[in-house]
Amino acid sequence: MLLLLALAAVVISVGNDSPALHSILDTGVFLLSAMIAFLLWDMGWRTGQPLARLKAVCFAVVALMELLHVITALDFSEAARFAILLRLGTWSPAAYLLPLGLLLAVPLSRKISELVFALGLVAAGAVLMVTFALVPRYSDPAVLGMSRPTLVLAPALWLLASIAYWRLRDVDRLAHVFAIFAAFTLFVPLFMLYSESPADKVAITTHFVRIAGELYLLVSLMQMGTEDTAQRMRVEHELKVTNEALEARVAERTAELESRNADLRREAEVRMIAEQRTRVQLERLELLRRITHAIAERQDLPSIFQVVVRSLEEHLPVDFAGMLDYQHHSRHLAVSRVGPRSEALAGSLGMRESATLGADDDGGARCLAGPLRDEP
Repeated sequence: MLLLLALAAVVISVGNDSPALHSILDTGVFLLSAMIAFLLWDMGWRTGQPLARLKAVCFAVVALMELLHVITALDFSEAARFAILLRLGTWSPAAYLLPLGLLLAVPLSRKISELVFALGLVAAGAVLMVTFALVPRYSDPAVLGMSRPTLVLAPALWLLASIAYWRLRDVDRLAHVFAIFAAFTLFVPLFMLYSESPADKVAITTHFVRIAGELYLLVSLMQMGTEDTAQRMRVEHELKVTNEALEARVAERTAELESRNADLRREAEVRMIAEQRTRVQLERLELLRRITHAIAERQDLPSIFQVVVRSLEEHLPVDFAGMLDYQHHSRHLAVSRVGPRSEALAGSLGMRESATLGADDDGGARCLAGPLRDEP
């Protein structure tokens, strides 16, 4: 909107030439080209796209030529040796070099390096500057009223660039933006064909069109960068949420596994205890079998008692093993047999063989009643 207002002010102004405004617009074109070159290079470097980097090289070289064009606005009347800048710094070389570079960048993006491409563009720009320095910039209106016939091929180059990038719109996300930019910039050299001086209304209008096209390109690149940043932030947020959910699931699964492991450990302990009890029971049954077998081989009671206490000492963790005979009429317990390993302890306890004990004490009464007195 501001550009349209400024353009309307130029159109309705009384004077035909605006050299100060022309210098301002040339400076704006140079700055825009430099910013576009920086954005394209950064985008190509971050995404690994060689085509974007080659296009950045195009705008960088053209920005240098536009800077030279801005310098021509300085007053060199007192320095004749710098007058050659007025011839080399014309607008025409940049008008050809930018579409030419954008066209060549497409087929050469994967074949040559950025340095080689830049050197080639600099050489082409030098040839164009020398060529346009040798031919007159303006002429009398001739075919179709054109006063700058040296620019007649520039619109065709922009048209070819627009078509080339439009065909790449499905494989390159920047292609449609450059196709529109090229189609819009096509009118810049087309209008300049009818300019009669560097700062007349036609030239000023052409500069406004050029700035509008580069502003569109710059805003489009910045918008893509903003969209990429927003998308990356969304992806990072989604990744963070996914990681948190995954960590929660891992923690839940870990707790579940720990609970199951604890249950398994408790079950293993229960089984181990049951196995120990079963093994002890089997050992006791085996001991009982052996005792029974030994008893079956003997007929006298003392021999049987001796087999029993000896088996107890050999197969059970007992400190004292002995057989006591209860005499019902006298209510005494007579020591019938003491195990060989228990004789020392029997002497200290007063329970040698043939010794008698009273059966009325608490321990003896309990034994005679049926329950065990002590179970290790």
